[in-house]
Amino acid sequence: SGTVSPARSCPSRPPASLRRREDRSNGAGTGSGGKATASGAITVPVAAGHGSRMGPFGEEMPKPIVPICNKPLLAYQLEYMKSVGIDEVFIVIGHLGHRITQTLGDGSRFGLRIRYVEQQQRLGIAHAVGQLERHITRPFLLMLGDIFFEIPHLDRMMEEMEENAATAVLAVKEEADAE
Repeated sequence: SGTVSPARSCPSRPPASLRRREDRSNGAGTGSGGKATASGAITVPVAAGHGSRMGPFGEEMPKPIVPICNKPLLAYQLEYMKSVGIDEVFIVIGHLGHRITQTLGDGSRFGLRIRYVEQQQRLGIAHAVGQLERHITRPFLLMLGDIFFEIPHLDRMMEEMEENAATAVLAVKEEADAE
């Protein structure tokens, strides 16, 4: 269980929007001479949910490591975070957290340092973030670890947060058809 046979239609690399900005634009528009500016930033994927909408599949595999084109969903996010200069990740785990740690390890294969913080009781996202209090003392990027996302201007969002000493920055996307 948990093994997926190779799919011929899956790309060998993530979609263009998940690749390094330099790869797509030859450095134009990245805000810092072609270099991403999130260096030293911390990312926190929340990966503690139960995955109840996945039915019985969720009893064996947490959503953040469900294979998408033979790669765990969260791996795409980690690769993108690395591409914009983020090198430290705290993953909040809960339901089947051991499967997440087994799959992602210490992060070295992504060029990141991954640490895990366990949310022992499922009491929501705010509670999950509260579990980080003794581990993180500076601003961080919070994301949901079980959602495939594309953030083409994450580096600009991080710059904005830093330049304005913002307490929080919320990224939203308008969907034409939210259903």
